[in-house]
Amino acid sequence: MIIVDSDGTEKAVCGLHPFQNKGDDLRDAVCDKEYLCKAFYFFLKVFDDEQRKRFLEFLRAKYADWYEYSIKMDDNSYLNEFLDKEKLKFDVLDKERYCEGE
Repeated sequence: MIIVDSDGTEKAVCGLHPFQNKGDDLRDAVCDKEYLCKAFYFFLKVFDDEQRKRFLEFLRAKYADWYEYSIKMDDNSYLNEFLDKEKLKFDVLDKERYCEGE
């Protein structure tokens, strides 16, 4: 769902999210609320504080609109570009370190 802020900025929001439904969470029946895209997973569980800071700076420098940002986060374009830029290499098969046994 697309909403327009008072300043005219378009934002994509989940129409089932509690913020859109007076606190009622309608996602329970249809969404995996625990899902983390690969970029967010790396941000939360793999990157250290300095890498997180640089990743946010990298994203801000893109000046992407909500659609481009969403697509490039989902298809891992931004994550892969950042990893290449930073010359960071991660063995994505190292499940104990990066996926906590998942």
